[in-house]
Amino acid sequence: MTTSNFKVVTGVMEHHQNTYILHRVNVTCKLEVCLTDDISKRKEIFQFERTGTIAPMMAISEKYVIVNDLDSKQLIAYDFVTKSTVIIYPYIALLGVHFVTDSQFLAVGEDKLIKYRIEEAMIVPVWICENINSGYGICTDSHGVIYVVTRNNEQLIHVISPAGI
Repeated sequence: MTTSNFKVVTGVMEHHQNTYILHRVNVTCKLEVCLTDDISKRKEIFQFERTGTIAPMMAISEKYVIVNDLDSKQLIAYDFVTKSTVIIYPYIALLGVHFVTDSQFLAVGEDKLIKYRIEEAMIVPVWICENINSGYGICTDSHGVIYVVTRNNEQLIHVISPAGI
């Protein structure tokens, strides 16, 4: 097997009746979508070049799918309504992303957890929570409590209120 045929899947998310697949072929990352019951017919949404080794993350809401590009320290957002892609430059290099509402998402990186609001192809910080050491993955529960896992050997989970406290 040659490396040109090798794909590394870094994320798969199901949303309504579609499946979104984020994968890497050599130095190119691709975000593709397909019907959940037929992954053989994939459609590319966008792609970007990667040189780093940390896998990008994606998040999906009713209106957007966003992917963090760690090499360029940017977010790539695809708007389902306008079918357009925009590049967003966040406050920090983001490792993990997670939507909490249709236009607000959580992002973690550089020891910070930030809640952002998307407004007209820009992101506006709502609040910033400091001292989230080595934060990587984010999820929330039904009460809005935020859980951030670390990416080192500490095996630590930060628990944060919906207000970022």
